[in-house]
Amino acid sequence: MRQKIGPRRIDEKTFLARLEGAPKKVVLVSHAEDDPDSYFLANSLIHILTGAHWDVRYVGTTTPDVKMCGTSFGGVLVLSKSISAEEGEALSLPSKERIKTAWLTMIDALTDSLRGHSVFQATCPFIPEGVLQVVISPRFVFFPKQQ
Repeated sequence: MRQKIGPRRIDEKTFLARLEGAPKKVVLVSHAEDDPDSYFLANSLIHILTGAHWDVRYVGTTTPDVKMCGTSFGGVLVLSKSISAEEGEALSLPSKERIKTAWLTMIDALTDSLRGHSVFQATCPFIPEGVLQVVISPRFVFFPKQQ
């Protein structure tokens, strides 16, 4: 229960292990307005990526155009302007069998290291080519109906 309602945290060891060997890209990090949990998770991601020598840039709150590319469910969203045919096909494979691209690896690293919190992926025409953007939104919490 604490994992679902407490502050979201990246398991740094798991995250860095998943990123190992992936090609590096510029990563923009934004967060939801007026959500302290999103802000702190964004800053944690920036700190970890900086330590791993990725070119990471804090862009503040997520802009309205980038918000349109995502889901209204909340969680963490990894965006790229476009993806290759191979990346699209790889999405249907288990994460350990996917090709190592920056976009796919970032998705997998965040999914594995956030343990149970929602991570989504999409393309977005408002992201510069060759850049990833990680959008941190308020957590998506699902409480199943109790029987």
